[in-house]
Amino acid sequence: MKSHGLDAAPLTLKRRRLYILPSRQGLVFALMVFTMLLGAMNYDNAMGYLLAFLLGGVGLTAMHHAHRNLLGVVLTPLGASPVHAGQSVLYRFRLHNPGRVTRYEVVLGLGAQRSRPVDLPADGEAVVTVAVPARRRGRQRFDTVVVESRHPGHLFRVWSWAHLPVSATIWPAVARELAPMASAAAETGTDGGLAGAGEEDFAGLREFHRGDAPRRIAWKAYARDQSLRVKQFSGSHESPPWLDLETLPPGDLEQRLSLLARQALELSRAGRAFGLRLPGASLAPAGGRGHLEQALTLMADVGIGGDHGAR
Repeated sequence: MKSHGLDAAPLTLKRRRLYILPSRQGLVFALMVFTMLLGAMNYDNAMGYLLAFLLGGVGLTAMHHAHRNLLGVVLTPLGASPVHAGQSVLYRFRLHNPGRVTRYEVVLGLGAQRSRPVDLPADGEAVVTVAVPARRRGRQRFDTVVVESRHPGHLFRVWSWAHLPVSATIWPAVARELAPMASAAAETGTDGGLAGAGEEDFAGLREFHRGDAPRRIAWKAYARDQSLRVKQFSGSHESPPWLDLETLPPGDLEQRLSLLARQALELSRAGRAFGLRLPGASLAPAGGRGHLEQALTLMADVGIGGDHGAR
């Protein structure tokens, strides 16, 4: 990291960035060849010399092909989607082989986790996924990606360190049971942004806005002119509920955030808007998938000083 600094994506693995050492199988192979050579020298056996030097040549050829197997491969990080604590983060990378020969058994690594080996056809590419357990809420980050291969014969390990930081957001775990939510206060009239949320009298149609509940869409109007509109109602209606960490029973912070995450998911599945209040942060009432993810991300950052899981 200190010698190379951060790399720019996409990163091409050049000759000076590749390292090679014998694997455990390679050391056993070298010891076997050396033992055969000693036996041939002791008994002055020509066939022993022939076999020892033949196997030695095989080892040197394997070393050359192992080094060439990663040379010129291009690595591009594709990011990772947020997950809840207790799940696995799937970090995605694109590997491109600009050469005219197939590259075999290429593996990517993040920390102690490794991907499945993948073969790259000539002038082809593949998307490789590395699954990393999300043990804690917050931000997970890795500063180094390891690219390695043991082809052919697993006699040598060739690898390179790619200094391409990747990170993911870890949302709170979802509680199994739903904590009771404070009932929303009833309001009357058509006040501000909440106008028309009641169910008493039909008041007309308006243009669709992101976050509107699907059940309010006027599908018949959409079938007529292909214009997405939403039904409005006048009369009494409920204000969107506010999810507040302080209103939950006292206890462990992670458990309380899990309850809050469960409440947010339940409201989002029901197509209802909600607001969020957290220590030092708040989110105005809204709906939709984007609002839910924003709320969960705010929950992920509560009490977290920085990234964890960095390598």
